[in-house]
Amino acid sequence: MAKKKRSNSMGAQVAEDEQMDLIDIDHPMAKEILAVARAYRAAETDRLAALAIETKQKQRIIELMQQAKIPPEPDGKARFKSGKIVITIEPRDMLVKITEKKERQKKGKKK
Repeated sequence: MAKKKRSNSMGAQVAEDEQMDLIDIDHPMAKEILAVARAYRAAETDRLAALAIETKQKQRIIELMQQAKIPPEPDGKARFKSGKIVITIEPRDMLVKITEKKERQKKGKKK
C-alpha cells in the first residue's frame, strides 16, 4: 500500500506520517552564548600554543640540568640554585618547578 503524500509550505512532497520541517528559531541567549564560546575557543587555542612552548622549555631545562650533572639530593629531587632562582626537578613525571625567592622585610622597619 502506498503512503499518501502531501505538500509542505515549500512545495516539497512529505509522507503523511513524517513531520514537516520546523522553522529555525534561535534561543534568545544564543548570540551571547556563541560569543562566549568563540572567546573560549580562542583562549583554548592560545593556551595550547603556550603549552607547546612550555613543554619545549621544560625539556630544555631537563637536558641542561642533566648536562650539568647536578646530583639528586637524598629526597630524589635535583635542585639548582642561582641568586634568587631555585629550579627543582622531581623524578616523578620529571616535574619542573621554578621559584624565585623574595626579599624579607626586616621587623620594625616600614618601607
